[in-house]
Parts: sequence; C-alpha cells; structure tokens
Amino acid sequence: RALGVRAGALYALGRLDEAKRDAEMAVRLATEVGDLRQVGAMSKIVGEAAFQLGDFSAAVTSLERALAIAKELGDD
Repeated sequence: RALGVRAGALYALGRLDEAKRDAEMAVRLATEVGDLRQVGAMSKIVGEAAFQLGDFSAAVTSLERALAIAKELGDD
C-alpha cells in the first residue's frame, strides 16, 4: 500500500512518469496478493497518468480495468 500512496502523491505533484511506474508496480503486487480494491485504485492512477502523458491506448485499458473492478466491488 505504501507504494500506492507514493504513486498518488507523485501524481498529485505532476510527476507523471514516476507515478505511472509506481502505480504499475503496485498493480502487480496487489494482483499477487489478491487485493482487488488496490488493483482498481492503482489501475485508475495508471490510466490517468497514461492519459496525461498522451498514451491513450494504455489509458483506456487501465481505466476500463479500474471501472470493471469498481463495478465488481459495488463502488461504481
């Protein structure tokens, strides 16, 4: 979770490449331990950062994943 907090802070600071990198790592780690809520939250940061960086394909993929998880968890 600490990596996720760091990713969020980096995103807020506008350090998008670093935020995306940390969020991608957080997605991998959360997936390994089965923390679906964290996978969703970090997928959202990956998607938002990718969008801001102009990587629209990655943005759509990550944001669709985040949305699907939110719906699955009833957070939509």
